[in-house]
Amino acid sequence: MHIHEELTITAIKKGSLNLIFNDTTFELVPNEIAIINSDIPHCATTNEISKDGYVLYLKKEYLKNINLNFNSFYEIIKQKNIYKSFIKLCDCLLDKKVSLIEKEEIFYSFCLTFFSFEQKQTNEQTESILATNIKKYLDENYLEEFILDDLAKSFDLSVVHLIRV
Repeated sequence: MHIHEELTITAIKKGSLNLIFNDTTFELVPNEIAIINSDIPHCATTNEISKDGYVLYLKKEYLKNINLNFNSFYEIIKQKNIYKSFIKLCDCLLDKKVSLIEKEEIFYSFCLTFFSFEQKQTNEQTESILATNIKKYLDENYLEEFILDDLAKSFDLSVVHLIRV
C-alpha cells in the first residue's frame, strides 16, 4: 500500500490492473479509468499481459486554482467517452509535436468533461439523501398539518425544488 500527495488518474489499454483499497479490490480493464484522491492508501498491480497504461498525477492546489475538485476517496469510471478523453489527453501530453497551448486546451477539455461528470454524480447522491430525509419527515409527521412554504424552509429549499425532490 502507498499514497500520493496528488490526485491520481489511471487507465490501461490492454490487460488489467488490480487496485486494492483496504478491504476492497477492483480490476481496472480497458475503457475504464480510476481516480484516486490524494492521501488515499492503495495498491496497484498489473497482470502479466497488461501493457500500455497511463497514470496522471494532478496537484490538488492546481485543481483548486482552476475551480475543480474531486471529493470522493476513489472512483472507477466506466464511461467510454471519459476513458477515450483521458487516453487522448495522455497521448497529447506525451507528443512532442503538440504545442503547450494545445496540450493545455485538451487538458481543460478533459477536466471539464470529467469533473462535470463527477459533480453530476455527487448532486444525484445528495438529491437521493435529501429525498430520503424529506420522506422520513413526512412519514413521521403525517398527522400534522403543514404549509409547503414552511416545509421548504425547514429543508432550506425553494418550494419548487422541494416539489421536484
